[in-house]
Amino acid sequence: MSTQPTRSQSMPEMLPARTEAVRVVSPGQTGRSVRGRLQRVIVGVLVALVFFVLYLPPAIMAMFSFGSKKVQTLPLGDFTLDWYAKLMSNDTLLSALGYSLRVSLTAVLIALVLGTLFALILWRPFRSSRVWQGLLALPMLLPGMVLGVSLLLTFKILGIERGFLSLVIGHAVFIVPVIVFVVGQRLNSLDPTLLHASRDLGATPWRAFWSVTFPLLRTALLAGGLLGLTLSFDELAASFFISGFEQTLPVSVWGMLRLGFDPQVNAVFTLLLIVSILVVFIAYRLMRRQLKAAARRD
Repeated sequence: MSTQPTRSQSMPEMLPARTEAVRVVSPGQTGRSVRGRLQRVIVGVLVALVFFVLYLPPAIMAMFSFGSKKVQTLPLGDFTLDWYAKLMSNDTLLSALGYSLRVSLTAVLIALVLGTLFALILWRPFRSSRVWQGLLALPMLLPGMVLGVSLLLTFKILGIERGFLSLVIGHAVFIVPVIVFVVGQRLNSLDPTLLHASRDLGATPWRAFWSVTFPLLRTALLAGGLLGLTLSFDELAASFFISGFEQTLPVSVWGMLRLGFDPQVNAVFTLLLIVSILVVFIAYRLMRRQLKAAARRD
C-alpha cells in the first residue's frame, strides 16, 4: 500500500526569510562622528590639563608636609606627622586661627543679613536693577590688593582704626555679592503665588517672609554662608592692608615665610585645603539639591 505525501510535505516552504536591517551611513555622517569624538577627546585632555595645573602645587605641598626633611627637596625622607604635632603646639598660629574664625564668622553673619536684603530688593526687577547687580558684584571681581588699598583709604577717611572692625567690614564687602548671587538664584526658582496667597490670607509682609519665604531660603543661606566663610578665611591680600596688630591666619603665615620657610606652613595649608574642599563640596551639594527640588516643582 503506497503512501501519498501529506500536504505539508508536498508544498514548498512559504515562510519569509529573516532579513536584518542594514544601516547606511553616508560619508558625511562618518566624518561628523569622527570629528565629534575627536573634539570630545581634545576637550577632555584640556580639562584634565587645567585640573592638573591647578591641583599639582597643593598636592606637592601636602606631600612635603609628611616628609621629615626641613628642606623642601626630594627625596622626602621618612614619613612623619611631627610638623602637624608642632603645629598644634604653636601658640602664634593657634591664636591667629581663632582670630580668623571670629572675623570670618562675624563677617558672614553680617553678609547674610545684607545679602538677603539686597537679593529681596533685586528679586522684583526694576529699571536700574541690572546696574545695581553689577555694582554689587564689583567688590568680588576686584583684585584683592586693589580692594585692600581702597578699604584702607576709606577707613582712614572715616577714622576707623585697623583691627577687628576693619577686617569684619572689609570681608563682609566681598562676601555680600556671593550671598546675593546664591540667594537670588533661589528666589528666582520660587513660586511667587505662595507669597501672594499668604498675603491674601491676611499675613503681614514680615509674617509672610518669615513663614513662607525664609524656610525656602534656608538651604541657599547655608550654602552661601559656607562659600563666604571659605573666601573670608583664605583672604590674604585685602586682610594684609586692613589688619591691625592681631593678624589673621593667612597674614600670620605670610609673616612666617618672610623669616624663612618652616615646614609647619605645609601642614597649615594642607589642613586649610582639606577643610576648604569639604566646605565647598557641602555647599555644592546643598545648591544642587535646591535646584533639583525647584526642577521637580516645575
